Amino acid sequence: MRDTQIVREVPGLYGSIKVDEKTIQKIWAEQNFNQLKLKTELGEKLKILSPGTWNQTEEGPDFKNAHLVLNRKEIRGDVEIHFHSEDWRKHRHNEDSNYNRVILHVTLFPSKAKARDTKTKGGKIIPQFSLLQHLTQSLEELLEAQAIESLAGYKSNLPKNL
Repeated sequence: MRDTQIVREVPGLYGSIKVDEKTIQKIWAEQNFNQLKLKTELGEKLKILSPGTWNQTEEGPDFKNAHLVLNRKEIRGDVEIHFHSEDWRKHRHNEDSNYNRVILHVTLFPSKAKARDTKTKGGKIIPQFSLLQHLTQSLEELLEAQAIESLAGYKSNLPKNL
């Protein structure tokens, strides 16, 4: 069983808030962010045709079989989600062949380092995409909406990616 209960304190509007990695995965799964003029951290144009299937049960990447357009080229593969770009190496994905099919590394926060060394075990460089600047709501608002949906036992039909 996968461990998606990684929780971090992140800066919020009114102090720090606790966010788990599953929340970031949910944002990606629901495509709950502005998708106009997306670019990777190295400036490559990005379009998401399908976020992939959320992998909540087996080891390996968070999303399987995503369908993207990267610099006008259609690609298919897996997507891994983290808080920071450094988490790729901290979690040792660069040493794990289960991550060789990853085509995009999605992080909540943009990378701090200039050098991008997110690579597969085979040495393939993986493009990185940061969600934070594309969110249409604050993290507090997203967490509040999730809590209300969970407590009420329903899912909102309101549009998300405005």
